[in-house]
Amino acid sequence: MKGENSLALKIYERGLNKVKIGTDDERTRLQSIYNKLRRAQDPGKSLDPLEFLPVELAAMLRFLEIHGSSVIGNSLVSSLPYASHLESIFVSNDKITISVVLDVLRACRRTLVKAGFLQIVGQRTDSLGEWPKLDALEKLHLGVASAMLTLNIPELIKAAPNIQVLWLSNWNLTPSADMSPWTELQDLDLRDTHFDRLPRLPPTLRRLTLRNALDIGHDSLEAQGENMLPLLEMFECSRTYVCDGFIKAITRESITRGNLKELHIGRRAVEPRINIEEEYPSSESLEVLSLAYLMTPEDYLMVIVGRCPNLRSVDVSGTNITGVAVKSFVKQGIVTLRLNECYGVGSDAVDWARSQGVEVMFNASSGSSGLRAAWNAI
Repeated sequence: MKGENSLALKIYERGLNKVKIGTDDERTRLQSIYNKLRRAQDPGKSLDPLEFLPVELAAMLRFLEIHGSSVIGNSLVSSLPYASHLESIFVSNDKITISVVLDVLRACRRTLVKAGFLQIVGQRTDSLGEWPKLDALEKLHLGVASAMLTLNIPELIKAAPNIQVLWLSNWNLTPSADMSPWTELQDLDLRDTHFDRLPRLPPTLRRLTLRNALDIGHDSLEAQGENMLPLLEMFECSRTYVCDGFIKAITRESITRGNLKELHIGRRAVEPRINIEEEYPSSESLEVLSLAYLMTPEDYLMVIVGRCPNLRSVDVSGTNITGVAVKSFVKQGIVTLRLNECYGVGSDAVDWARSQGVEVMFNASSGSSGLRAAWNAI
């Protein structure tokens, strides 16, 4: 038997499948021998917990998160057919091919509600294959780690028609992508994703992130027509080349209806000759505004903030403001003020703002909540 490890493994595996998990010593001894044989046969997989996950435990799994730093594939695919109740899977740092992603989704297609794979690897010419039918899926996060892969939006819509949250990072979208058939979509994040023009979006959207989507231009709005996102609550276009007119156009309807609460429009090049009052939206519903690293004069920034009288939080990190703007913001009623890397602001202005009860972040890293925290929050 010692010379026939493969046969021995099959025998032990069959035995484990027939014996229920419990405190029985024989069951424990059987599992121990099985694990030792697996390690002896393939030491490279000895640290992979999925290799030793009992079938009974796999069947109980509802939530699975993997935060490693290697390549994952066969062990995950072979374990999931037993996970008949799995609702959520999140793979963060492990490299995974698109074919394995599709195999994983296929194995859990009836129960999966949330799925995230942040480090998908492949070649530009890779075929994504056929998407399984995912009627239960509500949230999907797909991030490409290496070569930019092309995503066919119509095929994904057909496979997962009930998506509510979609995050796509570093993808190349097919030309003139149309996302309007996603009638349940509320949160769309297209950071680092490339497209010839902004996809046509459904009116159900409440959150839209276009951070670092460098290909986007003002003409991207042409496909949207008159349907300009009336329910939009948060919009971000930092690190893009979009003009102020684009921002005004895409937020106009939601501002008119009093729905827009949060706006992130920093790290863009701004035309110095523009009429601020004409180009920037005025909003009484806006509560959070980020103008971080916006290269524009201090008086322009003060006008932009002043056009939103009910703001509670303002981020002007990395701008050339002085204590004059700080005093103006505090008098307006701002309660949270980010001034990181604002070298024109003195400590006396910061101390005064804090004495007025304002929470001030000054010369500290802005930081971020992290993808895992954002994932768990939804």
